[in-house]
Amino acid sequence: MVKYREFRWKIDGTYTAETMPLDRLMEYIKELMTMLGSPQHFHLIQVLSASTSPVFKVDEEAVPHIETRAAQIRSGIAPLDVRRAYRKINKMLREDNGDATFYEGTAEVIPFPGIKAPIPQAITGIQQAGSLDGRLISIGGKSELVPLQLETPEKVITHIYSKRALAKEISKLLFDPIRLLGQGRWNRDEDGEWNLDRFTVHGFEPLDADNLLSVVSSLKAVKADWPDDPLAALDALRHGDSETD
Repeated sequence: MVKYREFRWKIDGTYTAETMPLDRLMEYIKELMTMLGSPQHFHLIQVLSASTSPVFKVDEEAVPHIETRAAQIRSGIAPLDVRRAYRKINKMLREDNGDATFYEGTAEVIPFPGIKAPIPQAITGIQQAGSLDGRLISIGGKSELVPLQLETPEKVITHIYSKRALAKEISKLLFDPIRLLGQGRWNRDEDGEWNLDRFTVHGFEPLDADNLLSVVSSLKAVKADWPDDPLAALDALRHGDSETD
């Protein structure tokens, strides 16, 4: 027999259970499932009145997964898609003049400060030395600063530049795994998302794909809630946004 544990998501704000539009409630639940994962183990059994409080029976086997996600969110090290869903929920709560809490019984599992949290401000021009890991897929141009494109597990990064002499050396690793070392200029938008504006390469290191996979396999042996693509998660932790506003 499948065993269940009961969780409740209390959403305080403009709407009650009677006035919350169905499409808005479904949008909230969609982001919650993206954030927590394992939606096949969640069963919506009722929506309590007063505040909007969806109540879920959750298959007991999925509870450790939820607990791990909650710890990652609180510490700011959750996978990128999870952090984005968390930020999206808080943005929706600000729009609805509210906040929320995900409970098991009376125990707070995940807080959503919503309207109570300060609104993230856009930040531009942050300079930081760092590195970009990926596969070089394009290099070339007429100017002294040669544009490069780097494919990562998550996306293709553009706005990367190198002086010609260095670009010539880097070109020997076209389509191979590489680490680009240099200076980045970053911007953060009002949703708290960090974006690379420009990266100037000062050096590089070839990467061994087999060694990288070996490292990832070792990391995956650690008891944790690993995403399907750990390389993307590692890249997000190094270069992405770690805020949970």
